[in-house]
Amino acid sequence: LSQVVAFREGKIDLKDVEEILGAVNFAKLQELLGYLAQNDAVSAVRFLNEAEEGGYEIHELARALLANLRKIMILQVDPRLEKLFRAEISDAELETLKKLAQNFDPRKIQLLVRSLMNSQYLIRRAEIPVLPLELVFLETLGAPTSNSKEDSPEETSPYPVGN
Repeated sequence: LSQVVAFREGKIDLKDVEEILGAVNFAKLQELLGYLAQNDAVSAVRFLNEAEEGGYEIHELARALLANLRKIMILQVDPRLEKLFRAEISDAELETLKKLAQNFDPRKIQLLVRSLMNSQYLIRRAEIPVLPLELVFLETLGAPTSNSKEDSPEETSPYPVGN
């Protein structure tokens, strides 16, 4: 909080805290969790890059993502286990997590949790902090493939592709 006070005078709101600390609000995180639940690697990677460009700290995003994926995983095991984290979240957040738990493939969420845990060190040390998260998403959700002409490198890249 002292960091926020040092940068802002007067009334401080949640948006100020997020902006200064690079923290991620639940609504934003919910968007990313939705992409992951839908196996939408393209939207998840796009989200990461937009978040980074918007000033979010990638390691904070990864930490918050891991914490919420853990909650979803626990809810999948037994919804009554919500008591393990009930005091940390609002009623609306709990309901959102319960809905997401119904949409996630249990094996996929376990793989995401394991991969995110393993990537924490890399995220903090990488020259491109978003890269370890991009790899986690592409490896767990599957990299998109396309055989259509409109998605070919010649059509989408500003650089010529060798013959």
